[in-house]
Formats: sequence, structure tokens, C-alpha cells
Amino acid sequence: LYFYRDWFPSLCHDEGCVSMITHTLLGEIEIISASTFFTRLKGLLGTKALSQSQALSIMPCRSVHTIGMRYTIHLVCLDKTGRVVAIKQNLQPYRFYIAPNNTYEILEFSAAIHPISQSLVGRQFFIGDKQ
Repeated sequence: LYFYRDWFPSLCHDEGCVSMITHTLLGEIEIISASTFFTRLKGLLGTKALSQSQALSIMPCRSVHTIGMRYTIHLVCLDKTGRVVAIKQNLQPYRFYIAPNNTYEILEFSAAIHPISQSLVGRQFFIGDKQ
């Protein structure tokens, strides 16, 4: 793991990782996109925490794990159109989560934010265009 942390020292300094501010149902969020094999593989491994205004977007993705993580996360599962298909609260370290079949993208949030309401399921997550 030490070599792995040295190889990918931060959340979004890797090639293939893009960060953007986006309007969502949860307010204005910095979406950090993991779009290459290595950034998806690394995910949040080795990070101390996400801020309350950040989320990691992993796509394509239908499952996540928290092996090696130090903190609990919330997950928002989206289909290809950006509609919320599932919400998983409080995924603790060293756990697995398999999303519903129609999931295309999973957003990972710090569990330090307020619980994400299940009433968002079925709604379009991004407000306006996802830039």
C-alpha cells in the first residue's frame, strides 16, 4: 500500500482526473471525475476525507468497495441519463456495495454531510447541464 499511495499521491492530480463545480439536487458540488482505469481503481484510497462540498464520480461503475479507506461514505447511483436510481447511506470502511443493474455512475460523498434523502430516487441529479 505504501508504494500505491506514493504512486497516486492525491485525489485529483492524476492524468484522467477532472474536477468541476456542478449544480445538483444537493447544491453546488465539486465533482471529481475518475475516468481512467487507474483513477477508478484508486478511487478515494489513501485520502483522509472529502470535503462536504466534494464528490468523486466513478463511471462506468456498478460496484464500489471501501477496503483500505479510513472513513464512511454515502453513495448516489445514477443511470446513463443522470437520474438517481439508488442511494446508499453510511458505507463503512472494508465493505462492498453492488448497485442496481441500471447504474452507470456512482457518486461518492463524505458521510460527514447530512444524510442524503431517499426521496431523490427517480429525480434528475444534475440541474442544468453537467459541465
